[in-house]
Amino acid sequence: MIQSRYLIIALVLMMAGCTDDDTKNARDNPNVKRIIISFTWPKDYGKCFDPKNPEISVSDVPKDTAYFKVKVIDIQNNDYDHGGGKVSNDGKGIIPYGSLSNYQGPCPSQAPTGTGTYEFTVFAYNGNDSLVGKGSSHKEF
Repeated sequence: MIQSRYLIIALVLMMAGCTDDDTKNARDNPNVKRIIISFTWPKDYGKCFDPKNPEISVSDVPKDTAYFKVKVIDIQNNDYDHGGGKVSNDGKGIIPYGSLSNYQGPCPSQAPTGTGTYEFTVFAYNGNDSLVGKGSSHKEF
């Protein structure tokens, strides 16, 4: 019985270090550079769960970045997952409007304010699929 408890505790501790998409915290890896992220909601962006992401600007991107992975959450709604996607780095510092394949736009609840805060996190990967940069930005919608 006691051995079973230790086994369960060991499994829980091992699983706590797992991530679903290899997007480790930049503080855990000194080779991961902080990148700067900014975005603005389009003026005509009013439809709930719009499938087209806003344009995202990225700067201070590591030179060896081959592609970006983007993850979007609703901070005020228990970090509700709004998807994201993978986009090649063309070197222009822009993740284009509507380019994320698995994105659901904002749809804030009506209570109490009818607004929500959404966070875009961008992960930069090199050609060997190693995380080389990470940054995030959030805005109210």
